[in-house]
Amino acid sequence: MDETQGMGQPPGSTRSERLFARIAVLQTFISVMALLVAIAALYAALVESAAVRKQLDASVWPHMLLGPSNAGSTPDNPRLTLVAVNSGIGPAKIRSLRITVDGKPMTTWAEMFRALEIDLPRGYVQSQLTWRVVQSGERIDVLTVEGEPATALLQATNRVAWQLCYCSVFDDCHLLESGKPEPAPVARCPARDAGSFVQ
Repeated sequence: MDETQGMGQPPGSTRSERLFARIAVLQTFISVMALLVAIAALYAALVESAAVRKQLDASVWPHMLLGPSNAGSTPDNPRLTLVAVNSGIGPAKIRSLRITVDGKPMTTWAEMFRALEIDLPRGYVQSQLTWRVVQSGERIDVLTVEGEPATALLQATNRVAWQLCYCSVFDDCHLLESGKPEPAPVARCPARDAGSFVQ
């Protein structure tokens, strides 16, 4: 019996065959380790990519606010302004605006005043909000009304609701609704239809 024959080797195997078998096992081990290293490197790259994307998103994050303000109002001359402000650190692409009175969509300010039974104010000031880019820190006076119509509109604000949808430069979109403290993320903004507000 050949005393040099290794344990676990097939009977009759030569020394060269045993050496090749060991080399094959070693090569398999090296291949498995290389595969594990590649998987770890890929995972690290994906994690780093996700972290970079989050940093980029944060660096261009818009945060829109929309609501009434009576700044500048006096007892002799009431004033009401619907103000839109981007308090985020990135530009906001305004994609849609919906305004309803008692749940019914309005398409213009004139239609809203009629629905509220408020005499159409003379010389009211409006600024286009939809389909524009609002820069970080920018304020837009969307609608300004003075006098008795301002008082009537302020008293009727509980009948008026709005939805403002906007996106970041990476098209991460958010929907801001009246009565809710924070915008909610959405996959995309609603498409313009017959109920969209056009001012």
